[in-house]
Amino acid sequence: MNKKRLLGIVDYLIKSYKAGSSTLEIVENLPISNKEIVKAELANRNSLSSALKKANILPSHVVYLLEAGEKSGKVPEILQSYQKILENQIKIEAQIQGYKNYLMFISFVFLFGIIIFYFIFNNVMLPLLEDSPTKQGSLIGIIRIVKDLLNSLTVVFVFLLVILFNMLLSFRNLVLDMFEYYILGKPYRNLAFSQIMTVWGNLISSGISIPLSLYVSVSTLENSLIKEKINSIFSTLTNNYTQISNEIIKEIVLLFPEGNFLVGSITKGTLDQDLISLSERVVEESTKDLEKRIRAIMSILVTLSLVIVGALIVISFLSIYAPLIEQLTGS
Repeated sequence: MNKKRLLGIVDYLIKSYKAGSSTLEIVENLPISNKEIVKAELANRNSLSSALKKANILPSHVVYLLEAGEKSGKVPEILQSYQKILENQIKIEAQIQGYKNYLMFISFVFLFGIIIFYFIFNNVMLPLLEDSPTKQGSLIGIIRIVKDLLNSLTVVFVFLLVILFNMLLSFRNLVLDMFEYYILGKPYRNLAFSQIMTVWGNLISSGISIPLSLYVSVSTLENSLIKEKINSIFSTLTNNYTQISNEIIKEIVLLFPEGNFLVGSITKGTLDQDLISLSERVVEESTKDLEKRIRAIMSILVTLSLVIVGALIVISFLSIYAPLIEQLTGS
């Protein structure tokens, strides 16, 4: 489901619960399909979370959060914490999308440049070279190598590569997940941990068991690679989310950014509050670090593009003036 649409639904649920609306009233104005299935489930005295789960309308982790809120009587509070996460995700994605659009533009400009250069090189520069009395020399040899490399098959390959590159940037996929995990690196992973901390802290505060709340928190992650790695670690530590102790919690929180801050919270009984406060600090710091890293990556890509364009310009001049240069140097 689109994040903005999901944010709208979450916002509607928060306002409805705060206003004291009945579940039937909430469903009546809920911007979803399959309302009849939901109403039928409510008629059988099932909760709204169970009804939405049966209709398979919302992501499973949102249903878990709603269910946790229903059990604790804190639906607005829990959904508000998730609302903040969604808003932050949308904000970050909007910034990243701007860079993606720029990369798409650069890639198509690069493709257009290759096509134009291919046409000019084969129809203007090479005929000039063939008409030259000088047929040999190191510079002319380089140009002939370029001629062998720059053929119609190469242009088609570059075209397909650019199209594939733009497709990968257009929707979430494993390649994009790997880019976020390995290239955006620690700042992006810390944002994922902060998301877990926010949801986990709010669920613990609502009286949900620590193993279940931890499982639900991990399930809110969007990046499949990060989710798989974190889930594997947490699942091993808690024996598939069935066992918990202070020692296990300590091992878990030490995996978080600035996790040492949370160790004392376990014995003090303030883990839920400290998770939320730490997550806010981590979000602020990681967002700044992420922006710096993205700008650095863009600088590298722009520099690389300029180097390639510069190389094409140099080859163009060499193609025109190579015979003259070879004659002047006595080759």
